[in-house]
Amino acid sequence: MNQDTLRNALVCAGLTPYYNHGINLTIKAQNALSGRTYYVDPGNLRFHYSRITCARPISMGAFYLIVESCAADYENTRRVFRAVCFDVFGKVVYRPDLDASFKSTEEASKAFYKHWNNFNEAAYYAEELKSKTLEAQRAETIFNQALKEEKPSLVDSILQNALNEVTLAE
Repeated sequence: MNQDTLRNALVCAGLTPYYNHGINLTIKAQNALSGRTYYVDPGNLRFHYSRITCARPISMGAFYLIVESCAADYENTRRVFRAVCFDVFGKVVYRPDLDASFKSTEEASKAFYKHWNNFNEAAYYAEELKSKTLEAQRAETIFNQALKEEKPSLVDSILQNALNEVTLAE
């Protein structure tokens, strides 16, 4: 599938693709992944002794790739590199274990792209969106069932409070 087609399909579905902006790699990754995942939040990077050595959108923004340098042990005596790829929801799509990490950014990137050549991006998103649709349908069923079991006056007051909050926010 053409990467432009995948990107356009994601935009039509109301999903925001990744963009390449910023100079500092860590800030670039944090800006791109903010609100989608905590993976590159400053506290998380500090806790795991991680540094971002590569950060960029791939597949026309349908995915975001970082390469991180992280501690291979709890004492932080040895460092390893691994690629981590995220979808537009912030879900990790690719991340090898520390045992399968590499000695350089280039080696980690090369291993990622070897894996990526066999990855079907369109099929991945079709399955993810199907899963999210099923989750939303289950939530709607549970919500509607809960509404039916509650007293109508209680439901009305909850809805009225929600409307009041929206009105106050405007």
